[in-house]
Amino acid sequence: MPNRRALDRQLPALMRRAHDRAQPLCAAMVDLDHFKRVNDAHGHAVGDRVLAAMGTILTDAIRDSDLAVRLGGEEFLLVFGDATPADAAKACERLLVAVSGFRWDDVAPGLTCTVSIGLAVRNTGERTPHWLARADTALYAAKRAGRNRVESAPH
Repeated sequence: MPNRRALDRQLPALMRRAHDRAQPLCAAMVDLDHFKRVNDAHGHAVGDRVLAAMGTILTDAIRDSDLAVRLGGEEFLLVFGDATPADAAKACERLLVAVSGFRWDDVAPGLTCTVSIGLAVRNTGERTPHWLARADTALYAAKRAGRNRVESAPH
């Protein structure tokens, strides 16, 4: 799965395309819930397999015009080009179902995984760090609200 360097390379083109076409751009911060427990209970090799499976789930969940990257640890970022906030929220809800419905038991007996997601639409002229920080704040709101959910940042 692409990493933060890929984000630095590919995000400017997505932003230009969204600007040129007057289309919305949405960012979704995705974090595996209680990932430390996975490593503690099942070991780091299983944790690595969980991260690899998440990469596949995320890549399968997006369109060719979107971007999925691993930011580090168990945190991922999805960027939805030409997606309204409602469309991006629906995609994130489908992602919740895909993750919770994945056959984690095939990775390790008794394993279950969920994710929390923070979603933010980029405001006109908004700087990237502020936009992504709003998505991150929404992610933490999803975790505080019980995890395995999507929370959207205010515009």
